[in-house]
Order: sequence, then structure tokens, then C-alpha cells
Amino acid sequence: MKQLVFISLLLYCLTAVGQQRKLDFILEKLYDGGKSDYVMIFAHRGDWRNAPENSIQAYQNCINAGLDGIEVDVQMTKDSVLVMMHDQTLERTTTGKGKVSDYTLAELKELYLRNPIRVVTRQRIPTFDEVLELAKGKILLQVDKWGPVAQLVIEAVKRHGCENQIILRGTKSSSQLKEEYGDLLANVIYIPVLSCKGEGDDEKLNDYMEHIKTPVIGISFKQEDYEVLKRVPEIQKRGFRVWYNSLWSTFNAGHDDERSVNHPEDGYGWLLEKGANIIFSDHPFLLDDYLKKLGRRDAGHSLFKKGMDYTDAASLTIVNKPQQGGPTFQRIEVERYPDLNPTVDRYYRFSTGLAIAFRTDSRSIRAYWKTCNKSNRFETPIIGQKGLDLYIRNEGKWVFAGTGTPTHGTEHEAALIENMEEGSKECLLYLPLFDEVEDLQIGVEEASLLEALPNPFKHKVVAIGSSITHGVGVSRPGMTWPARMERALDMEFCNLGASGQCKLDAFYAQIAAETEADAFIFDTFSNPNAKQIEERLADFVARIRTTHPTTPLIFLQTEVRETGTFNLKRRQFELEKRMAAEEGLEQLMKEDRNLYFINPGMPLGDDHEATVDGVHPTDMGHERILELIRPKVEKILRKYGVK
Repeated sequence: MKQLVFISLLLYCLTAVGQQRKLDFILEKLYDGGKSDYVMIFAHRGDWRNAPENSIQAYQNCINAGLDGIEVDVQMTKDSVLVMMHDQTLERTTTGKGKVSDYTLAELKELYLRNPIRVVTRQRIPTFDEVLELAKGKILLQVDKWGPVAQLVIEAVKRHGCENQIILRGTKSSSQLKEEYGDLLANVIYIPVLSCKGEGDDEKLNDYMEHIKTPVIGISFKQEDYEVLKRVPEIQKRGFRVWYNSLWSTFNAGHDDERSVNHPEDGYGWLLEKGANIIFSDHPFLLDDYLKKLGRRDAGHSLFKKGMDYTDAASLTIVNKPQQGGPTFQRIEVERYPDLNPTVDRYYRFSTGLAIAFRTDSRSIRAYWKTCNKSNRFETPIIGQKGLDLYIRNEGKWVFAGTGTPTHGTEHEAALIENMEEGSKECLLYLPLFDEVEDLQIGVEEASLLEALPNPFKHKVVAIGSSITHGVGVSRPGMTWPARMERALDMEFCNLGASGQCKLDAFYAQIAAETEADAFIFDTFSNPNAKQIEERLADFVARIRTTHPTTPLIFLQTEVRETGTFNLKRRQFELEKRMAAEEGLEQLMKEDRNLYFINPGMPLGDDHEATVDGVHPTDMGHERILELIRPKVEKILRKYGVK
């Protein structure tokens, strides 16, 4: 028990460290005075072109894309709660009418947000507290509309302990700032903005640089010929980053986002020539792509190999994702399931089982990917933990082609395969089993084709299970039994294994109930004890049956663990588990014709050579599991027209 507590605490600490590293990188750039070539990007109201503005999804998209900051707008409710809303009224962005200030928080939470074309979504108005919790340790927040509610903003920020992530901007002089707010803003980042008028600009700039403690000076201008713009090199020499606003033409003399859509060199390029270190944009992803091509953006861009064109894997086809939505390279949108225990919450953020399907005629394929160092499994080789595993279709079969070997850090670039024959190839790239993937770029030779391959699988099966299903002990991501079953049956197999955690908990049943699939396979008897199986199994099945009354549910008997060969206590414990599973399913199957039990379900052979540590199967162990269950699963699925 003490060991489990220690491991849980260690995993929690590693998660926190990973987040802190990400924030540390952003803060390092913010305070570097523009000495690096890295250009920071702040997204206006989040990713409002692809999600409701000022919504959790709009913010999460920016976090997933690795942006540095988000501009968020706050309004106060009737009961003095800060919510995220640009307008003082509700009509434009929600299903409500009237002023935000006329509604309580509870009343606002009944409303739905509208997307950019005013279609009603299922998303609700977030509170400032919810956004602070989302962003903590991940991204900077530039809070707008803060003046009338400054005290509430600061109080909320303090509650969440993220003062160093909060940016407030304004045009007031240093004396006005002191008079109105005193020391209230001392622990957040205040950025003064010089709104150029011509007359008096130099005096304002001098005041900002000499009397306001800040790492950044913001500048907006309607004309290109303001004299003060010539002082940008001086500003940077004195240790400030320069912030430009590309939203619309009155902030940048016409060198705005819309101009950059067709002529980025005249928009973003012009701002860079004028010394931009930070750009505040309505097209953050367009800007991000442009900056990456210039080598001014992605920290990993320096790892890209010359002669190769890299494409964001998020734009390709992602298979084996049990449910739609959520972060691109994450198995489950864990925020939908607040009852997940902390370890499962962490595991389901991993990219386990996910794969990228694409087509290319390149003779060589490389990859750049960024992970979070969220796990360090002693039983699993590093390629299995956070490496990549490439398969190419050859004569109708998926054939192993190569791996992406990771570094011991968080950024990786590797050749997956080189010197192939010319011609088109259909590829399937499995992602890391035991880490989060923040970014993945597929590299092909310049002028080569790289495009999304339509999902190559017609049917979908979801596997929910223990560390065995998760893949502890396998050499590479494509060697788990679900991945091997996928290639053998030519069906999509989603991996929801959670090492050490699958004990017939109600939240697993809820996930299954809310997931569309042609069948489910359960490895749910490896982790619980006999009593837990007896108490939980019937309710577990019943919960799934509420939405899947006739879907085949296939349960696998757990392995006979090698740890019980000589340890009599362990042998008896494992025997009782298997007996409880067998007896429980025997009763349930009497009334449920669509319930199946494969027993034995995870045979490891009798030579005692198929595990890493007496528990977790090696590649050979997964091969033995596959040999037994494949024909039985295939036979069951055919009864339902799944073939």
C-alpha cells in the first residue's frame, strides 16, 4: 500500500513538473528581452474561428497548439462572479438576451454558446476560475475588460496561485496606474501599450520604460511614419520585448491578419521587419505556420532536417480514438469524466493506441514530436514508452517499417524509414504508449505528396483493460495485443488500457456506455480482487447495457501470473480472482446472449518465458494472447456482421 501511495505521489509530481517546464519555457521567452529569434503568439479570444469565442474549447485548442498566450475577456454577473464574455450583452455569442450583469451565474450556466456562424453548441459560458484552472502551468492569459473588476481579477488569480501567468494591458501613464491601483497589480504582469498619436509619443514611451516594471512594451499605430517607431531597436536594447497587434488595420497601419491571409510577407513579415517579438492575432494558427517556416517559432524547428517538409499530424487522419473531440493526441477528453481517479485521468491523456493514417510518395519519412515526460516505466523500453512505430501497407497487409527512437528529453526528431522505392505508400504511425504528445510533425522529402488517408478501417472495437492491454512490457507501440488485432482483422481497435487501475469501476462502464463501437473487449479481471469482482461485475455490465443492449461484450479471463509459480499466497489470490470472474460471468451469460467469456483469455504458455517481470507480457506474450483470442473474437464478431 505504501508503495502504491508513493508511486501515486511520484506520478502526480511528474505531471506537475511537466506542466511547470512548459510554463517555464514561455516565461523564459517573455523575459528574454527579445534576444532570441522566438516570436510569441497570443490568440484573440482563443481559437474563435473553430470554436465559440471565449469558450473552454477555444482556449484548449490554443493550449494544444502550443501557443504562448490567450486574450480572454471578463464580465461580472449579477452575483459578482467573473465569467468569460467580450460583450456586455448576450445576444451575439449565446442563446440568451440582455445584459450579463442582469443574470446570476446559475442563470448564465443554463445558456449555450454559439459558434462563429452563430450555430448553437453544447458549450456553456465558463467562469474565470474555470479558465484559470485550465490554464495553470500551461499558457499565459492576457485579461481584457479588467479595469472595472480589477480587485476581483486579482483575488481570483491569487486563489489559483498563477499570478505569474496573468497579463494586464493598458495605456495609462505610470502615475495614473499608481493612483488608481496602488500595489494591486504588483504580482501580475502589466504591459503598457503606446497608442501612437504622433505628438507626445516619445514622452509616453520614456515614462513606460523608466517607471513601469514590465518585460514588454506594446505599440499600436494607424500610420507607418510615426517617428517613435524608429525607437523599436532602442526598446529592445533596453531589455523589452515588442508587442504588436495584428487584429485589424487601425492597430498596425494595415499590416493585419486579413492582409496576411494572402500576402503574409506584407502583413506578418512587415511586423517582423519592424521588430515584432510578440504578435497578438486573430489568425494564430496561420501565424504559427508562417513563423515556423521562417524558423522563428517552434522550439523544435531547429531539429527539422533540411530537404524535408514537415506537416502537422493533426491535419491528417487520426484512428483508434474511442470518442470524437478533446485534445488531438489524447485518447479520451478526460474533462467529461470528473469521477476518474487521478492516475486514470493522467493515463487517458496519453496517446496510447492512437495512430496517424496518411499517404505519401516520399522515399524517406521522418518525424518531429514533443512529449511531456509523464511516465518512466522500468518494464517498458523507451521506444514503447514515448517512441513512434510505423507500418506500411504491403500487398494488403500492414507491415512493420521502422520506429522513431526518442531522446531522454521531451523533443525528438528521427528517421522512421529511408531509401524506399518510389511510389505511393499507405502508412499507419502508432503513437507513444506512456506519454502525452503535445506536437507531432511528419516529414517527407521536399515536393513529395503527403495527405490524409481516409480511415482504413470500417469497424471499431474498443478494448478496456489493465496494464496488459495498455502495453506495459512491449518493445514498441504497435506490439500491444489490440494493435496487433487491429492489423490482423483490419478493424479499428481503440486501446483504453490503464495500468494497474481497471477494477470494474463505474467510470469505465460510463465511458463504454457513451462510446459508439461494434463491440467491446474487457480485460477487467487483472487488477481487482475476488471480492471486487463479485460486488461490481453485474452493475458494470448493467450500466453498459443501458445504451448498448445488444452490442457484444467480450470478457477475457486474466492471465495465470508467473508470480504465483512459487509464491503460494499470490497463487491463491490469483486463483480466487479467476474463479470469481468465471462464476460471475456464468450467471450473467444465462440471461444475456450477447455476453461472452473467453477463458483462458490471456494465455502465456507453460515455458514461463513470456513476461518481463512475471506479470507483464513481452512481445512474445502478446503474440500468444493474440493466437488464442483472435479466432474466437473473429467468430463472435462475424455473428454480428462485423468482418
